[in-house]
Amino acid sequence: MAEVPAAEAEPNDAYYVALEAAMQQTARGRWFLAEHGRRSRASEGAVLLDAMQRLTDSLNESKANASLDILRRELQEMSASIVHTRREIASIKPSESGHNKIIAATEELDHIVRSTETATADILSASERLQVIAAELQGAGASKALCAEIEELTTNIMLSCSFQDLTGQRTSKVVNALRYIEQRVNSMIEIWGISAKDAQHAAADTSDKRKDAHLLNGPAREGEGVSQDDIDLLLSGEMSEEAVEAPTPVKQPILATKGAAKPAALDEDAPSTSDGGASSQADIDALFD
Repeated sequence: MAEVPAAEAEPNDAYYVALEAAMQQTARGRWFLAEHGRRSRASEGAVLLDAMQRLTDSLNESKANASLDILRRELQEMSASIVHTRREIASIKPSESGHNKIIAATEELDHIVRSTETATADILSASERLQVIAAELQGAGASKALCAEIEELTTNIMLSCSFQDLTGQRTSKVVNALRYIEQRVNSMIEIWGISAKDAQHAAADTSDKRKDAHLLNGPAREGEGVSQDDIDLLLSGEMSEEAVEAPTPVKQPILATKGAAKPAALDEDAPSTSDGGASSQADIDALFD
């Protein structure tokens, strides 16, 4: 058996080597060393596995926090977008149905289509009457060349009026588009639950800044504005400007028809208004402001 050196105050490598060699001399010593090595390796492996698990958990936690931060930012951006959308919808919600520009534009376009159809029908009727008169004049011995020219002109008038149908169809498409937009906006208002308070906070200045904005009102609807009869009466001196501006009963607008009275000419002998002065073009323009 190898001799083990005397114990020192501080064991060193030589002491360890000698002790190991001494234990290797017996079976129990060799078993002890093998078992000690196995248990040491198992303990170190457990420590290593625990350290690796802690590192994995730390990395997973960092990834989860990063994902939560991204999700939080996305949710904040979505919330801001929703708030902005609510404000935009509230800004286009009319405080009163009568002030809805989409409704007003739709009604004005409808009135344009109806008025154009009526005017076109009157023009076609007058053209057909002119053709009949031209035929009667030719039968009565009038100039054939003149009657043929009248016939040609009335035919051109009818051809020109035929484009009214296409114009009406295109205008109807615009009207339908406006109505579709109106329905979608109303649906969004109902979905978001826009209140009058929201509309006040999001109120925007949507007034027309153009100099001639007060003139861009489209044709007057039934029961509104000044009729052609009122203008004729004003020019003839039978009605004052105040009476023209007063509300009138609802009636169908009078368009250019056969035998309709023509406005009096504006000259030096023009009829006087209620204040005794002659009606000027400015006075007439003021009626439509």
